[in-house]
Amino acid sequence: MVFLPRLLERLRALASNSMIRSLSMPPSQLAQDLESGEVDLAIGYFPDLGNNSFFQQRLFTHHFACLMRADHPLRAKRLSRENFLAAEHAVVRAEGRSQEIFEQYLERNKVRRKIVLMTPHFLSLPMIIARSDLIATVPHALAVYFARLSSGLAVTLPPFDIGGFDVKQHWHRKYHNDSRNKWVRKQVAQLFNDENDEWQDVELGTSPSPRSTATDRRGRAGEPQKHARTRRSARTATGSVRNVGSVR
Repeated sequence: MVFLPRLLERLRALASNSMIRSLSMPPSQLAQDLESGEVDLAIGYFPDLGNNSFFQQRLFTHHFACLMRADHPLRAKRLSRENFLAAEHAVVRAEGRSQEIFEQYLERNKVRRKIVLMTPHFLSLPMIIARSDLIATVPHALAVYFARLSSGLAVTLPPFDIGGFDVKQHWHRKYHNDSRNKWVRKQVAQLFNDENDEWQDVELGTSPSPRSTATDRRGRAGEPQKHARTRRSARTATGSVRNVGSVR
């Protein structure tokens, strides 16, 4: 989701006849569609794509943040544990894997929060959060993206040291040398990397102001790795682009 505006702008500038198809699917189907070529790239957190059939390239590392309404009584740069547990929460059960990191951390540490709403869709959060006292813990980039769209939302840190997760682009080895796939991977790596991470320079506890597209620089995205330890695709050469996914 957060990748699409800048990626669309770049591809429309360089391949004006291109078309992007963004898909959402279960992780079990993603590997199959990458192999068949139905999906060209998976962008986000996909730990299941770690075997020798896939290449991956780290783009940047992100963490979690809490999204709340701007005039929430608990608003602060970082929530205290007491306030986090006292608050009521909205939880997203999406097909992506990044939310599992946060939920598993809470389970391991026996943290029980008050869940009032469970939804399968991130897109439903901004309207719900802005009209209630609910708090949602989501990937940092997504929280900032939503808060920039509405002055009624603010971003803060959760009270736990959860650690970050690497956002990567993944592709099947069959298409490693495919000229169209290589071209799209290059655009993604130039747009999204540590130096071009437009979501990190946000003062927490505030409502981030709308931001224009960052100037593209050749960032320092890591070199492609075949089975490193450790939204969705596109095809382009003559301009036909399909299946580019978002952070999951």
